Amino acid sequence: MAKTCSQHHILFDKNAAGDWDASDTICGLIIGTRVWYCCREHMEQRIQPDLSVKYVKSEGISDD
Repeated sequence: MAKTCSQHHILFDKNAAGDWDASDTICGLIIGTRVWYCCREHMEQRIQPDLSVKYVKSEGISDD
């Protein structure tokens, strides 16, 4: 059975309107073309995300 991790991190991406979209990601979860790992060990082992943990993607966070 593959090792999993449930550590969270927030990714921010600037959108076409100049605002920011935030994605709550989990260690090892691919968001678009990126993947975040909580530590080097998990990156080297290609740890799988614990998909039982909920994550949320928001849209249009203003930078005001």
